Amino acid sequence: MSKVLRKLMAQELQKSLENVDSFILITYDKLNSENTYILRSAVRENKMSLKVLKNSLAAITFQNLYNIDLRNELTGQIAMVYGGDSPVEVAKFLTEWVKKQKKSITIKGGCLYGQVLQMEQIEELAKVPPREVLLSLLADAFESPLKQVPVLVNSAMQNVSNGLGNLIEKLEKQAS
Repeated sequence: MSKVLRKLMAQELQKSLENVDSFILITYDKLNSENTYILRSAVRENKMSLKVLKNSLAAITFQNLYNIDLRNELTGQIAMVYGGDSPVEVAKFLTEWVKKQKKSITIKGGCLYGQVLQMEQIEELAKVPPREVLLSLLADAFESPLKQVPVLVNSAMQNVSNGLGNLIEKLEKQAS
């Protein structure tokens, strides 16, 4: 392939990935055509994208676009999966796929907002609860102290009331 053509292809790849801030690299050489179709369909159903990469062009693009070096991960038949509602969803989808399909694909690594991810980090990312769960936990953390305010005010009022009642009794005993 000529240098001019390779440069044009790298620019085209870079242009198509400009809005992608995180992705996961997989090898797919153990997939037959039927399972490749099933994988691509599942990726689309989950609002994600799968792009097959030429390793040398991907290395140039990742260096230029993300300023990261993934040459060690770019061996064999490589594809990148990106999109979805969050990087966590992509990680969950791919780790579940690997478990269900008996390692028909291999997770090689990835990128999360400019940081290189190793396979272990992607597996940890897949364990993060969904966004909705995290938001509800955060809301509970804010709401919990607010629920205690009425109880504290009530107990303070009760203490003042008891104290005044005791004082009145004491004053009445002294007056008699």
